[in-house]
Amino acid sequence: MAVVLLVTSSGGSGTLAGILGACITAPHLLGPFVARPLDLARDGRKVLAAACLLYATALTAGVLTYGHAPAVVTGSLLAAAGTCGPLLTGGISSRLPDIVGPQLRTQRRAQGWDVATYGIGGTVGPSLVAALSAWVSPTAAALALAVGTLAAAGAVLLLPFAEPTHGGDRTAILKPGATLALIARTGHLRRTVYLTMIVALSVAALPITAVHMTKILGTEPATAAVLTAPTASATSPVP
Repeated sequence: MAVVLLVTSSGGSGTLAGILGACITAPHLLGPFVARPLDLARDGRKVLAAACLLYATALTAGVLTYGHAPAVVTGSLLAAAGTCGPLLTGGISSRLPDIVGPQLRTQRRAQGWDVATYGIGGTVGPSLVAALSAWVSPTAAALALAVGTLAAAGAVLLLPFAEPTHGGDRTAILKPGATLALIARTGHLRRTVYLTMIVALSVAALPITAVHMTKILGTEPATAAVLTAPTASATSPVP
């Protein structure tokens, strides 16, 4: 959202806004590959904290280089941030059993709240970004997101420590290819992936479409259009 507003508010084309926005969202497809370091880590909290730090740094650099460096540089930095995305979503969600304990009922309640926070964040977050963009600037909104992610790095380290599930036997951890094959042949996992991709597509497409339509129809300012665009509730990504 912040990237789309950053580009369009400075006179950039909708095509460029879409491409730079995709630089953040498309790398989420690398989830099965990005997740492996988390599976292999002795302390998963450090991996998640490092991902938060890298996301904040890359997002800040990408935003600050926009308009001052070739678009490919900005896109590369945003893509680096996007690569950390799966760890900031499904990776953190995977810590739920370590936080709430082994009881199935407690875990189900925690998973419910986890999904709810994605929906709340998917609605409130873009609204705050649009509002801050209108009050200050899209650059300030994007930098505020980076600061929030930076703070999350410290919060992640406060989560309870859990022994790795592989018990020291790293050969027991599935490699990305085997993980994808497992998803492909397991019906409920396959359906979950399909639904997650559909929701992700709608959430990613709505703000770009809203901003683009303001130019075609000559309606209200782009920031206001994004603020009022409907936002789909996101489901918790597959760890």
